Amino acid sequence: QQQLAWEAECIERGTARYYANQDRLRDGGQNDQTDVVSFLLHQRLTDTAELIENMATAKVRGKGAVYNKLLRSATLDQDYHKVAYIGVKAAFTSLMLLNKRDTILQLCLKISAQLEADLKCQLFEAEYPAYYNTVVKSLADQNVTDYTHKHKVLMKKFTEFNLEWNDWTTVQKTQVGSKVLRCILTVFDDVLFIDKEWSRGKSTYKINTTVAFDEWAAEFEKERGFMHPYLLPLKIQPNDWVEGNTHGGYYTPRMCASLPFIKTKSKEHRAFVAGHNPEQHREAVNRIQKTSWKINEQVLAVQELIYERGLEIGMPSNEPIIPPPFPAYLRDVEKEDLTDAQKEEIGVWKELAKRAYGREKERKGKVLAFMQAHKLAKELRTWEQVYFAYNCDFRGRIYCATSGLSPQGADTAKGLLCFSEAKTLGESGIKWLAVQGANTYGYDKATYQDRVQWIRERESEIRRVVADPISSREFWGAADKPYQFLAFCFDWASASYGTDPSAKSAIPVGLDGSCNGLQHFSGMLRDMVGAGATNLIRTELPNDIYQQVSDVCTEKLRTLSATPSDTYQLASKWLEVGLTRKLAKRPVMTLPYGATRQSARTYILEYCLENWGKFHLDESHQFAYANYLTPILWESIGEVVVAAREAMDWLRASVGKEYTQWLTPLDFPVYQYYRKVKEVQVVTQLNGGIRLIVHPADNEGKPNSYQQKNGVSPNFVHSIDSTHMVLTINEAKLDSYAMIHDDYGTHAADIEKLFPAIRDTFHQLYTEHSPLQDWAEQVGADTDTMPATGTYDIDSIREAEYFFG
Repeated sequence: QQQLAWEAECIERGTARYYANQDRLRDGGQNDQTDVVSFLLHQRLTDTAELIENMATAKVRGKGAVYNKLLRSATLDQDYHKVAYIGVKAAFTSLMLLNKRDTILQLCLKISAQLEADLKCQLFEAEYPAYYNTVVKSLADQNVTDYTHKHKVLMKKFTEFNLEWNDWTTVQKTQVGSKVLRCILTVFDDVLFIDKEWSRGKSTYKINTTVAFDEWAAEFEKERGFMHPYLLPLKIQPNDWVEGNTHGGYYTPRMCASLPFIKTKSKEHRAFVAGHNPEQHREAVNRIQKTSWKINEQVLAVQELIYERGLEIGMPSNEPIIPPPFPAYLRDVEKEDLTDAQKEEIGVWKELAKRAYGREKERKGKVLAFMQAHKLAKELRTWEQVYFAYNCDFRGRIYCATSGLSPQGADTAKGLLCFSEAKTLGESGIKWLAVQGANTYGYDKATYQDRVQWIRERESEIRRVVADPISSREFWGAADKPYQFLAFCFDWASASYGTDPSAKSAIPVGLDGSCNGLQHFSGMLRDMVGAGATNLIRTELPNDIYQQVSDVCTEKLRTLSATPSDTYQLASKWLEVGLTRKLAKRPVMTLPYGATRQSARTYILEYCLENWGKFHLDESHQFAYANYLTPILWESIGEVVVAAREAMDWLRASVGKEYTQWLTPLDFPVYQYYRKVKEVQVVTQLNGGIRLIVHPADNEGKPNSYQQKNGVSPNFVHSIDSTHMVLTINEAKLDSYAMIHDDYGTHAADIEKLFPAIRDTFHQLYTEHSPLQDWAEQVGADTDTMPATGTYDIDSIREAEYFFG
């Protein structure tokens, strides 16, 4: 009964959050971004644009022809979607002004004024593209979104450049605005109407919404709000998923409806899923859901102090991420005068700027996620047990339904969670608890014995952490995963700093795969080189594939620096600066998931920007150094992971023109639903934009062959790593799991059960199944062109103690 009441609370909270977000958009003058207006825009903007175009191009005489010509001139590229968008946005924004709503005349003038300003910006950009882009970028860097501010800045610059322009007269503005508004009112006739209002004996005309629309909008938001429950942790063990996968996790119908067992994207996808029974995935999800958690009160107390004092340790920064500056020497070069190399450099700059904006958006998201997780943790701190519901994505990967505070969350969240039951460590538990401490600190490339010793040698520092976490924050705050390391410190102290095997521990101890995607490609292709690099064989020390690639690349640079050429100085400078494993890590770790040479160059350029002080050169050389190293590093990656790259290329080449679908070795149904759709991208200079999907008549469209090919390699390897995780969960049969795709965790006391199960199930996967061969036969690929298998003995995996660890 308490859980049912709690789920009702989850629905209520989700609804309240939805309403608050919609109200925030309206109050902030972003009415066009609310779900109601956005829905209308997607449904009717194209019709509005077509009506405006018909009006603008209609053959009429007299003044009507003059104003139609002016309307045609409102868009340089004859994009009437842009005209319609500006007009509709102005109309719906006006509706939010309540008692200050524009009169019809004022609204017509506002629409035409915004059209004119947008047109002037288009002309400005066409005449002085480099300078215009610099101004726009500056506004973006400052996070300026206010229309009035952007308009003021750009119009001032427009005037400074003395661009030829005859301002539209009031009459012209009235006529152009009224034509646009007339089209809007025609298309939105069941939504908007002209309302006659009386004030102090005078009548005015304003647009208003119909009663029918108001009722529809209220019901629309009510239903949408009800469809967005807050998927929070549970008070009792989640409902088991049963055959048919119709419900599970939560208990009430509304919550269950928000959590399908397998996330699907179309009716064909749902039909394909319904025809199969992924029994082992269901069993694994039910086992994970039985894990009971609680809030780690000691870590929460420290986080509260860190946050209150603004110390930011392990938390997202309050400082915004600033995109890299546009290459200074290219600012005054006109677009038509750019060389191919300069165009390429600008293209890379654009990609970096885009990534910076993405990271800034991610940073803001992390701040929000941290606040939500922290607030939820404080609410759950009184619960004796906390449970989480799980489901699968379309590839079979298992995800926690709760975002923010979850066992799959960020370090700040994972550090806040521990198992509700503490287990007696024993000697093996002491060992694995120490390994957890070393791993979370970042000392994870040594033997297990050395990691344990590393922890023991830092007993004095750990004692200071336990006694006063704030004053000792320089030590634990420098860890790779500071809050998980902090949780370790408290448990290590409870175990008398590793001297009391009878002590109990409740924190999850994780075993992490070594570049897991490449591990799977190496296993299925029996690739000896890849197997050695990713720890699929017994070694004295864990191999570091990122360092191996870095070492290969360094040797190539040594050869190049000793060979007279136009670029040997570039090689010498890179050797002087030094190649690190960090430089190679991102290009290597993303390789199984679709990384390309171009993305590798972007990662290298980002590394240059972050470490440019070591080069002692002018910033104008950054692109040249990144561009020079890219093919050398890319070739080095290929020498270390030959077979994996061959497999990825073969997978891409083997995808047909239809939606690709297959069953994993455990009969999980994978369906690549990448649809080719007609898209209209509306981009204005000052008013933002919108992306419209024009649905075909069958509402499904044709497969997008480009996305099918690019997605198959990462989706295939994800479907295989999920298979391995499911096998491991069901084989180990533990009562507590902390599983995140390629990071398997449980109590320190139970690692000796989990540790061999990970290797045994990998062996089972690649002796009882041939995933690549099976995939080829299911999709009709040419098996004669499959990559050849190597000499790696899969039996070696049983002795590979650093395979996961």
